[in-house]
Amino acid sequence: MPDQTMSASARKLAFIHTVSGLVSEFEGLAKEHLPDWKPFAILDESLLRNTIERGSLSDLTKRRLATYVWSAVDAGADAIVVTCSTLGPAVDAIAPLCPVPLFRIDEGMAKAAVEHGNRIGVLATLSTTLVPTVDLLKRKACEAARM
Repeated sequence: MPDQTMSASARKLAFIHTVSGLVSEFEGLAKEHLPDWKPFAILDESLLRNTIERGSLSDLTKRRLATYVWSAVDAGADAIVVTCSTLGPAVDAIAPLCPVPLFRIDEGMAKAAVEHGNRIGVLATLSTTLVPTVDLLKRKACEAARM
């Protein structure tokens, strides 16, 4: 039975995941913090797995992520969040072409870190996340004139 509390005009928020365990986590967070948004998920663990195996983000993986972004747009997404920091550079490349807001999951963290810290350390569970995260922090520091 459909949720009667959800407005018929609720905006749709797409999450693109590379880890299956994040699907329910982000759905719960969205429902708690963004009650006027209706979340949906797109999951492809091979995007991250292939990047780990290769040791870097390939053009093929970037293209595949772009396909998922457009699938989310075609499904009616009003905004999209890619929840994998490793894919950040691909998100940055796709965003200017996307007709809806497209976000990296780590962008808010990077902005807050630059605003509050003079020295920032990066801990990551995957080596493929280090370079994209450090590059993002450097870019946010430049934008905030903190470098």
